[in-house]
Amino acid sequence: MKQKVGNWLMVGIVAMGTALMCAACLGKPKVQSEATTADTTTVSREIITNEDKQPVSTALDVKSFGFIGPVKESFCIRYEVKSMDDDVLEKGEMSNDANDEAGYSFSEAGRVTGDAYGGVYNYDKTGKFVKGITTKSVMKRDGQGRVVFYQQKDDDEDDAMFTNEFTYDAKGRIIKVEQGFWEWTITQEFTYEGDNIYPSTRKFTRMDEGDESESETTYRYTKFDEVGNWIEREMTYRGSTREEGETTRWRGANIEERRISYY
Repeated sequence: MKQKVGNWLMVGIVAMGTALMCAACLGKPKVQSEATTADTTTVSREIITNEDKQPVSTALDVKSFGFIGPVKESFCIRYEVKSMDDDVLEKGEMSNDANDEAGYSFSEAGRVTGDAYGGVYNYDKTGKFVKGITTKSVMKRDGQGRVVFYQQKDDDEDDAMFTNEFTYDAKGRIIKVEQGFWEWTITQEFTYEGDNIYPSTRKFTRMDEGDESESETTYRYTKFDEVGNWIEREMTYRGSTREEGETTRWRGANIEERRISYY
């Protein structure tokens, strides 16, 4: 495989890792009562073109991706947990370099310019999507202006490096993200409590040429900023990995801090 394709694969790997720990930034998920009313807009995973040039979004992407207010940028810092006494997590050492983590960024108009799933969005002066990292990348929105599809493609060979598809519930919250990275496929499913815009659980599944990894996460939010966005949460998770017919089970916990800047 060409070196530059390998480089784009690393983009997908970073995006996958970030989505695993921070994207929505690992408990059995609650039943999503609104699943039957979800927006199930689907787009083919086949390579497509962007000749139609998507129109200006009328939706506020900040809300679509789980934020409120004039958010400019956001990223997560993740910490190990030293102990769990009486169901209280004690923060340990930092386990990631936040500067290396994909996060979210938005324009002053509220349009997404970068998401934690590896998507990059560039617009012209009228607000129309014109390219991702490459000029052949594709983004599509639904009738309400929400991003439902993003595909990163190679400029020279027209290969799709990775694809993201988003499904929303009746309240406009992301309830499923389906990702494709060459041999990999990843599905993330989220549930919410009440009208909260931040998820309470997440189910993660990754398939990789016959091997499979699954995890279930429960989130507990402990701090919010003055705007109302969460800035600290506890996450407890359990999962399993099956490789070459052998299954390994694991569990753990982390604390995440979210750094948000505003316009």
